[in-house]
Amino acid sequence: MCALACLAVLSRQNAPLYLRSDFAGDAGVGNDGGGVGASGVAAPSTGRTIPPSVRGGPARPMNFASLSHQFMIHASLDHVDEKVRDIVTRGAGAGTQAAGDAMYLGFLCPVEEMRMYGYMTNTGTKVVAMVEDVAGVGQQQREVDLKTLFASVHVLYAEHLLNPFARIGGEIASVRFDEGIQKCVGIFNGRQV
Repeated sequence: MCALACLAVLSRQNAPLYLRSDFAGDAGVGNDGGGVGASGVAAPSTGRTIPPSVRGGPARPMNFASLSHQFMIHASLDHVDEKVRDIVTRGAGAGTQAAGDAMYLGFLCPVEEMRMYGYMTNTGTKVVAMVEDVAGVGQQQREVDLKTLFASVHVLYAEHLLNPFARIGGEIASVRFDEGIQKCVGIFNGRQV
């Protein structure tokens, strides 16, 4: 089975806006999976934010990824810059990419047993997906599914920025955004069986 292991949304300056790597433990959208302990604090496996009014302290960030996944995302950023530089050198209209695929960077690099894929918006926001590398999975179908996933994440990010209370360029701590990401990843992982 091929599954998305980690998803990162990064700012133009490569600062993490959203980072999540525990999709396998989610039973469904909006379900904490019983990850709240006796103290009322979210378990690290869920990464959910528990409001301060519920647990009596500052809200914990929803973004959670293991250190190894953060390292892999960081390692792929050089390849993102290289792909963007190649696209700029070729010109916006030239090259083999169709107009709708202009933001899809495609396969970036293998890191350990993972394959990194990238997407970049017109404003320089980057989305990097880490997919488990499994032999026998059709590359073309994976590319189609990843393009759909990235387009959905881009729409979610745009909707998040339409919120007048959202900090532009700040960490994304929206439950609605997180649930949307979980739904998109659930669809992606379901197709990759």
